[in-house]
Amino acid sequence: GITGAVGSGKSQLAHCLTGLYPYLGSIRMGDRELSGLSASERRRLVAYAGHEQFLFSMSIRDNILLGIDEEGQKAPDSGAGKGRDRLDTVLEATALLEDLGRFPQGLDTAVGEKGVRVSGGQRQRIAMARAVYSQAPVLLLDDPFSAVDIATEERIVDGLRTDAADRIILLFTHRLTAFRQADRILVLEQGRIVQSGTHEELVRQSGLYKEIYEAQVFLEEGGYA
Repeated sequence: GITGAVGSGKSQLAHCLTGLYPYLGSIRMGDRELSGLSASERRRLVAYAGHEQFLFSMSIRDNILLGIDEEGQKAPDSGAGKGRDRLDTVLEATALLEDLGRFPQGLDTAVGEKGVRVSGGQRQRIAMARAVYSQAPVLLLDDPFSAVDIATEERIVDGLRTDAADRIILLFTHRLTAFRQADRILVLEQGRIVQSGTHEELVRQSGLYKEIYEAQVFLEEGGYA
């Protein structure tokens, strides 16, 4: 988990980790420098879902599968067999299955240009399903829960811990609910790491993480800022 106040550098770090933005220092994927990887290598290694999701004017299914894989072959068909099983697993992990029952054509429902026919929370989850379906070993989630409620967020986190248990997930957010399950948390301030540890360790320390967490608990329990 990576957190910090607004302007601390969370999204900038997420963008650097995609390999699409220049950076100083070193970011290594195994024994390779990220900036030295080709575009196709980066796509195989890193999947990204951000808070500003972009959906294409096509069906929910095609937005998740994106039609064609790296080798130019058709992506695993979701109509039957292993491809469909995989897609069902991803839909369950991203809490989309129930929503599909309310769409007129299920997975084949067209979302419209930039996803105008679905809600903000559904756009976020469709974009997240696209990243999860890719099975890239590194999954970057940049503020992915801003348009969903806490109950749905908890379902997604539980689903990802099961479906993506063998992958590295970097969750960038100022909402700390999911961080109770994070293996390690980094707290950023003005582009620098100021705290590092587990949720239990950080809430016992005086510092920014404890301040953010206590403020969020206060508001969740009905307090007023």
